[in-house]
Amino acid sequence: MNLKLDFSEVKAIEVLPVGAYHVVVSDVQIKDGKEDQYIAWEYTITEGPAQDRKLFENTSVGVKSLWSLKATLLALGADPAKLAGMAEFDPQDYIGAHALAIVGQKPYQGEMRNSVSKIQADPAASVTGTGAAKKPTFK
Repeated sequence: MNLKLDFSEVKAIEVLPVGAYHVVVSDVQIKDGKEDQYIAWEYTITEGPAQDRKLFENTSVGVKSLWSLKATLLALGADPAKLAGMAEFDPQDYIGAHALAIVGQKPYQGEMRNSVSKIQADPAASVTGTGAAKKPTFK
């Protein structure tokens, strides 16, 4: 079966300037990696000229990388006391959580791409009460 498509209107992905962007968690998936599982986060920019653009970040659940996952969870509103020891949680509970994404640029397959270097708590979300859409539950 052949497809006939018109690619004349396809635009190249525009690389966002380096900086901080207000985002909301729009999707979360647990995936299998080469060595460990990881959480694939999808963020949607909520304001400014880049509003509705997507950003992506993966956080490994491997023992050596838990520091990074913990920092992301805290930035998204997790209770620090719940992350002090063994924790069980549903990453889907973070959908709707607001944060500040620190975005950089790096080459990928010969082209510059955006990369999320850090997720921080969004002070504006704290003031307006737009943190996690559903309070994350830990067991």
